[in-house]
Amino acid sequence: MLPTEKKNPPTKEMIIDILSIDIELTARGVHNKIRHVKPLTYHAIFKLLNQLVSENVLLKDEMHYSLNPEWIHRMKEHYQILEQSYLNKKETMLINKDSTHFVLPSIHEGFFMLMRALERGIFGDSKVVVAHFSHLLYLQLSKEETALLKRLGEDRKIYYLVNHKSPLDKMIAYYNKTTFNYETKLGVPCAEPFYLYVIGDKIVQINIPRELRDAMDKIYNHPFSTTLFPKPKVAQITTFVNEVAYKKVKIDVHVITDKSAAQDIVKRTLERMR
Repeated sequence: MLPTEKKNPPTKEMIIDILSIDIELTARGVHNKIRHVKPLTYHAIFKLLNQLVSENVLLKDEMHYSLNPEWIHRMKEHYQILEQSYLNKKETMLINKDSTHFVLPSIHEGFFMLMRALERGIFGDSKVVVAHFSHLLYLQLSKEETALLKRLGEDRKIYYLVNHKSPLDKMIAYYNKTTFNYETKLGVPCAEPFYLYVIGDKIVQINIPRELRDAMDKIYNHPFSTTLFPKPKVAQITTFVNEVAYKKVKIDVHVITDKSAAQDIVKRTLERMR
């Protein structure tokens, strides 16, 4: 935010905003910018600048002041933690033990919301998890997301049945096995019309919109789809991200508690894994 965009901003905040734009200024230069907004003396600005230096917010090189990169890094980490804490709490309110229906915002974000809920035990504490997919999900993973999937693979046995067996599905299945220890069987009729997870007595039914399913078919069945993995070209990443992974859509999820049906799905899934 520019200093003039906020009514009566704190002077320290104004100094930080100014130096985020002008990078390096003398005390006189900072004062010249602030005095048009606040009637402060040069001495007051000089005192605040040196106070920020003592707090490790700014660096001083002879007569010039600049933001301290270490402080910027700390603030970045702080807000990332704050953001994740907020999102986790919001997510927990959305997906809890009493949820029977909720809406996910995209395939990528929705998948990891479900995975975090699975780790929290929202769907039960069964050590065997089965899932049915039309295609395995190709996702660009952060370190945190990779670590989450590894933890799930260490704590549980996860089995995927997948309708298609395109070259890209095969490569993702191999990656999931070697990286997360997930077992996959391709080319098994399933996931029509829903993707699903079964954990204990819970059936998590995921309604992937037809537009996304069609886009995935088009991408996965393309003769050059395997160049997406493991080093995709920028254009291919853009296409996949925009059309599938991060596209904002309404993904309805229904949680059905039915012990008999859940056990039957698990049994039949394990039989097909042989």
